[in-house]
Amino acid sequence: MQTIHIQHFKNISEADIAFKMGINFITGSNGMGKTNILDAVHYLCISKSYFLHQDRLNIQFSQKQFTLQGSFLKNQQLLHVSCLQTHDSKKIFKVNRKAYERLSEHLGVLPVVMICPADADLITGTSEHRRRFLDQLLMQSDAVYFKHFTQYLHFLKQRNALLRNAQHQQIDMEVLRILDAQLVLHAQIVWQKREALTQHFKTLFQNLHRQIIHSGETAEFIYSPSTDPNLYAAELIQSLPKDRILGYTCSGPHKDDIELQFQGVSYRKFGSQGQQKSCIIAIKLAQYHYLKQKLHCPPILLIDDFSDKLDAMRLLQVLEILKSFSETQILISDTQIPSIFKSHNTYHHIHIENGSITTMNSNQHQ
Repeated sequence: MQTIHIQHFKNISEADIAFKMGINFITGSNGMGKTNILDAVHYLCISKSYFLHQDRLNIQFSQKQFTLQGSFLKNQQLLHVSCLQTHDSKKIFKVNRKAYERLSEHLGVLPVVMICPADADLITGTSEHRRRFLDQLLMQSDAVYFKHFTQYLHFLKQRNALLRNAQHQQIDMEVLRILDAQLVLHAQIVWQKREALTQHFKTLFQNLHRQIIHSGETAEFIYSPSTDPNLYAAELIQSLPKDRILGYTCSGPHKDDIELQFQGVSYRKFGSQGQQKSCIIAIKLAQYHYLKQKLHCPPILLIDDFSDKLDAMRLLQVLEILKSFSETQILISDTQIPSIFKSHNTYHHIHIENGSITTMNSNQHQ
């Protein structure tokens, strides 16, 4: 990314920022908008916020709209990306002044990976958080997955509506059989894609985990389908009485999970904060490598609150890994640049304070 223009996005009234290749460090006091700058970049890359799923909630309080504009250099081609979101209309998203017919067309064009404290939900949160990670990774890298996953959700929504209506009237079994057949069809592709991803991804994760912790501690990334994919059609029939009572479908890819373990035990139950943070960083850096390999383009790497819950040893290991990302643009936010970082890296420094932005290179700190 070369430049970004932000207007009325979250708490940022207006900002124009230039970035460089390599490491860009964004500093400032809490509440100045560091995280929101990263989220604005994320928004331009995949057409939505990393944090808020309702687009209108990103509009600055008391304003009518937000505007984002960014310039990106990809494979020697300059891409100008813009987004306009108002309170009373759908967002307008353009690349080189041409609006997309479907926002899904933008997925994978500008790959991005975000690492932030909220990612703790990958370990401590519900299965929904871990499924979302799988789905977002696959939707950025696999158009076939996106097609079948969205179709699965479409027919799941229809089946659930039919089940809710059946609580008050006779269920239409012919319609149910059609919906079940479509669910099974698309679920099989979703499961196949998730399983194939996991086989590749877990090796990336384990290698990066070893580099970060620098010890013999082993980690596991285990995909756990909610049911046997080969028996899904039969299970939909068997679970129909229960589904009718509850008013929704109890099994399928929308109930899958991931188990994260070290030394054979759960990170959620037994991992310290430092161990959990190391696990999350390994997962996200593995996500970076996976996207880079699949899309043949290094993603932009966004790291919010960089030193949160990392001791000096783990921080140093992460820095050493980041130094090897020579062809990657990395945007890091923190209240200040950690001293261990200053002695090991060259970087572009962006400081934001009370709406004022200053920039300098690392050699200007000497």
